[in-house]
Amino acid sequence: MRGLMRLMLGALLAWSAYWPAEAQAPATPQPVASETACSAAGAEQRVLSGIVDGGTLRLEGGDLILLAGIDVPRGLAGEGKGAAGAAVAFLEDLTRGATSLQIVAAGRDRYGRLLAQVFDVDGRLLQAEMVAAGLARVRPYPHGVPCVAQLLELEREARRAGKGLWRTEFAVISANDPSLIGRKGLYVIVEGFVLSVGQGNHVDFLNFGRFWQRDFTVLVGAPIATRFAETGLDTAALAERRVRVRGVIEESGGPAIRLNDFRELEILDDD
Repeated sequence: MRGLMRLMLGALLAWSAYWPAEAQAPATPQPVASETACSAAGAEQRVLSGIVDGGTLRLEGGDLILLAGIDVPRGLAGEGKGAAGAAVAFLEDLTRGATSLQIVAAGRDRYGRLLAQVFDVDGRLLQAEMVAAGLARVRPYPHGVPCVAQLLELEREARRAGKGLWRTEFAVISANDPSLIGRKGLYVIVEGFVLSVGQGNHVDFLNFGRFWQRDFTVLVGAPIATRFAETGLDTAALAERRVRVRGVIEESGGPAIRLNDFRELEILDDD
């Protein structure tokens, strides 16, 4: 029995080592600050050393900064290819000539990177500039940042205008798209009509089809359902509503997204 337990523990540790870095939460969850606060007040001045990729900066002294609250195509600076190259080039332009940046850090992730809002000397939020250009999507979880509402509005404008990557890599996927299950492990944005809501003891299910073994589902855990309730929305009231949801595709019968932040779901009835 002990040998079997050791074998199972070893397999679990090996599996966790290969889990994608971006899918992992910070080592210590950070409280989400005011959703409207979005300024460089109280920021620390740091000297920029270089660009690692479209979402990561290196500071003098060796610290790596992860631009919290956004998702960008990954690719190392200097490769100059495709969507990742476009994000890197834009970030390089944003920071060109900068001798220092204003950093509002919210902690570190398990890899030691600082999770932060980053402003230039003129007070421009780098995340907001990248989202407005269509080269980044909003990603409230796992890093969480203030001013998510502002970033989401900038994202809507960029998406409607077809800026940057919104006609290609960032294209919104229909909840009825059969390719969703093939995107397991990827961060996506999905839109569709909630056909019904199933409520369990710990998880509510937003069903986008009649066949759970193949149709798209959104999983809403009790803590997120509570946050919805605090905003005046009962999960059950999402039935027969058109919504936009963002997150990592997993398999739960059919393709599914598990909400980790209540801001990962938007109601689109009037959009």
